[in-house]
Amino acid sequence: MNQASVAHPLRVLMVPDTIYWITGTIARQIATHNPWIEATICSSRILEQLLERDPSIVDRIDVAHFIDAFGSKRLLPKFQGQVPCVTTIHHVHDWDGVEHNRNADAVMVVSQEWEKDLGERGIAAERLVWVPNGVDASVFRPSTPDGRSSSRRRLRIAEQAFVIGYFAKKSSDAKNRKGVDIFVAGLVEVAKKVPNTVAVVAGPGWKDMIAQLRAQGVDCRWLPFVVDHEDLSRVYQALDVYWVTARIEGGPVTLLEAMSSEVCCVSTPVGVAREILKDGINGFVTPIGDVAALVARTLQLQQDEAGRRHMAKAGRETVLNGYQWKQTTANARQLYEKAQEGLAEPAGSEQACSGPSSSGGRVRRDAGPFPLNAVDRRLRRWVRMQENLFWLGSGDVADSREAVLKLCLRACRANPLCVTPWAMLLANASPSTYRTLSKTWRLLKKLGGWTPAQG
Repeated sequence: MNQASVAHPLRVLMVPDTIYWITGTIARQIATHNPWIEATICSSRILEQLLERDPSIVDRIDVAHFIDAFGSKRLLPKFQGQVPCVTTIHHVHDWDGVEHNRNADAVMVVSQEWEKDLGERGIAAERLVWVPNGVDASVFRPSTPDGRSSSRRRLRIAEQAFVIGYFAKKSSDAKNRKGVDIFVAGLVEVAKKVPNTVAVVAGPGWKDMIAQLRAQGVDCRWLPFVVDHEDLSRVYQALDVYWVTARIEGGPVTLLEAMSSEVCCVSTPVGVAREILKDGINGFVTPIGDVAALVARTLQLQQDEAGRRHMAKAGRETVLNGYQWKQTTANARQLYEKAQEGLAEPAGSEQACSGPSSSGGRVRRDAGPFPLNAVDRRLRRWVRMQENLFWLGSGDVADSREAVLKLCLRACRANPLCVTPWAMLLANASPSTYRTLSKTWRLLKKLGGWTPAQG
């Protein structure tokens, strides 16, 4: 970057589909490991509403980075020509749905498979920047024997069970790209041969699949929505094997998380798996759509515990040697440089792209895992509240009471004077919790003498 950009933090607006899924994690990790960035992280749906309340946010950023490949279709035109724009294409299962991202000043890809694919689709190589997905190896870590037992007790899984994991959300399974049919068929076959098999599925939307598996005699545990990574890491620690049965992937990040947790993986050759899995060394690779190979490799791992542990350790070493977020996000500097070069800058615009904008002014620096530096200070509570309420409105967490209550509480804490999150919390609380919250609500009104805002 030029000298001016070093003198001031680069103000980057990062736009995931939601702060609670992988695109939100990517945004947070880029911001965390690049201290020269002054980040604003706001999901696409909330940003659309925010722009209606405060269109001047565009004057307080230097780069807009759309990590949500689909939300960018609505939002990219609002920023193009005013600030350098970056889009991210994670994978392609429907080119019509993501082709608009090629119009950005720079395009981020998360695996070499898709860097090659997009080059063949006509995007110039100099506009493509590879910023691989990563993992926080300090959170997704190997289990101790006690930790493994504790994780299994929480999931009501016997100590001697053979546990297979599969984590995804149903809404990401467009055109059956996740290979759910292969997952179901493979599980049924393994369960026939290993009666103490247990499947652990994490992610929203799988109610019908779980019912199908149980009807065929497969013992399942379903976690519809796990909000925090620390909680998810404990789920990995209960596993013996992790499966990726996908036909199309950009990551998957879950493969990296499982490997970092020293869980042996069996995966199809998709996305990052093509780059990091060495068959029989740090995991197994099976052909796409091949149920027999998936079952055979899994049974091999079930019967050879020592070999399974050896490969699992090699998997973690692979992650530690190049796929931690602090390593993979280093390419963000090149990505944003490309975007700044790509924007046709009018005369005198160098300062606007590299430092504080005179028209937008600067606001008080905002820290935390999801900073909102470019957002007007008066709107930050509203944004944080909406980020938590978004999931509640989507229906994806409806099957997880724990997740619903956690998100309601976070929305209340973000904007305590707004009635909406409190009403949702009360609507979802148990009778005893309802009575406690009602008393607290009345006491706060009595002591404070305020009337709750509508947000």
